[in-house]
Amino acid sequence: MYSFASYDRLFAEVPSPNNGMTFCVGTRYESGEDVFEGIRRFGAQKKIFHVHFRNVRGTLPKQGWYEEVMPDTGDLDMYRVARALHDVGYEGVIDYDHVMRLATDGPEGREYIAYCVGHMRGLIQALESNLRS
Repeated sequence: MYSFASYDRLFAEVPSPNNGMTFCVGTRYESGEDVFEGIRRFGAQKKIFHVHFRNVRGTLPKQGWYEEVMPDTGDLDMYRVARALHDVGYEGVIDYDHVMRLATDGPEGREYIAYCVGHMRGLIQALESNLRS
């Protein structure tokens, strides 16, 4: 599945509550699609079953390249992504997607994983705090 249009076609041709998507934030952004419009559209349809919470810098249509980066250093505002997921009622799994190796990290990428999980937890805590106030 390479575009929102291809998902629209799939969901139209195979209409089932069990038919959903892994919404990869980084892939959708790097391909030039509007991540927030996609979250609104597919979230409203309850078709987002899993989220890859990955940030990138650059897009293929504009720059002809993209680079996978740490979650807080890419082009996307990941707090805004978390808020959009909340706003559509998403309650599924969110994961850090690809494991990058940091210079000081071992072969399993544990430092990167810890960084990403900590970053995601911090965003969720900030979101919950802002929603309470």
